[in-house]
Amino acid sequence: MRRSLAVSIRARLRQRADITRQEFNLVLTHYGLER
Repeated sequence: MRRSLAVSIRARLRQRADITRQEFNLVLTHYGLER
């Protein structure tokens, strides 16, 4: 995976965590399980 793609995905997940007021690690875990 290109570094810029990984940074972009992480930024979108961080934004989703902020919007939904969930912990970032929880959002990251859900993303990882769905992948």
